[in-house]
Amino acid sequence: MNNKQITARLNELNAEIDRYKAKARQLGIDAQTEGRSVVDNLVEQRDALARKLDEYSKSSGAAMERIGAGLQESLEALNRSVKDAARMFKD
Repeated sequence: MNNKQITARLNELNAEIDRYKAKARQLGIDAQTEGRSVVDNLVEQRDALARKLDEYSKSSGAAMERIGAGLQESLEALNRSVKDAARMFKD
């Protein structure tokens, strides 16, 4: 994936995370705590991916390749986490 594709996917994931935040607020107390924990984890992963994307866009050469591999792994991990959240929130 290139920088624009990753940015576009990150924007899509942001919208999904926002949906889950709203759903977590609608849950009962116990489920809300668990839901908030899941959303917090998604936000942390999203923020880490955004930092790597920024670092990637500022790099070149071997550093770009190294960061690019980590960027792809982070994107895949966030995709998996969002899918897990979708199951939890029955989305």
